[in-house]
Amino acid sequence: MRRVVPLLLLAVLVLAAPAGASTIAPLRASLTACSASTRTAVFSGSMPAVRGTRTMAMRFDLETQGDGDAVWTVLKVPGLGVYKRSSTGQSGFVFTQRVQELDPGAYRAVVRFRWYTRSGRTIKTAKRTTGTCIQPDPRADLRAGVLGGSLLADGTTARYALAVSNTGRSDAGPFAVEIAGVRTTVAALARGAETTVTVDAPRCWPGESVAIVLDPAGQVDEADEAGDSVQRPCPLS
Repeated sequence: MRRVVPLLLLAVLVLAAPAGASTIAPLRASLTACSASTRTAVFSGSMPAVRGTRTMAMRFDLETQGDGDAVWTVLKVPGLGVYKRSSTGQSGFVFTQRVQELDPGAYRAVVRFRWYTRSGRTIKTAKRTTGTCIQPDPRADLRAGVLGGSLLADGTTARYALAVSNTGRSDAGPFAVEIAGVRTTVAALARGAETTVTVDAPRCWPGESVAIVLDPAGQVDEADEAGDSVQRPCPLS
C-alpha cells in the first residue's frame, strides 16, 4: 500500500501594521480565522502599554499536532519565532499573523510579549496561547465494514459480501478489494458512499478469520490507510 507523507508546511506570512497611538489593547492571543477551504489560519495578539513602557514586542511561534499525537511540536517557519517591535510611545500594540498552505493537522500559536523601557531594558514579559485551527485531510478514506457470506453448493467455496465505505472528503477512483485471497475491482466510490463487494473464494470455518485488504495496489490516495488491512470473523455457520 502507498503511504503519502504530507509536506510539513509551506507558509506565506502577512504582517499587519501596529495599532495607532490611541489604541488601548487588552493582553490577548487569539485565533481570528481558520479556513479549511483555503488552508489558512490567522492569529493575532494584542497588548497594552504598562508604566515606563517605551516600546513593546510580540513573538509568534507556530505549533502543530497530528492525529493521535499527544504533544505539540514547534514548526520552524520563516518570519516566525522572532520579536516584532511596536513604534515608540504607543498605548497599545496589535499584531496579526497569517499562515497559508497548511497541511492536515491542528495548529495554534504561542505568543510571547515583552515591554521595554527607553533604554531597552525589559520590564515585563507574558505568554498566551491561541485557540486551535483544525485543518482536515481532504483525501478519500476507505473503510471495511460488515462481512457476510453463504456456502455454495460445492461445499468448498463461499460467496462473501463485504460492505466498503468512503468516509473521507474526496471521491475514490478505481481500486481493488481482496477477500480471502481473491480480488475484485470497485470502479469508483464517492465520498460518504457505501457499496457491497462480492467475491467467490475458498470457504472459511466457524472460529476462523477472513483476511481483507482494501486497495492492495495503492491506487487511492487516502487520508488514513491504517484500516486497509483487516480481519473479519468467518460469517459461515
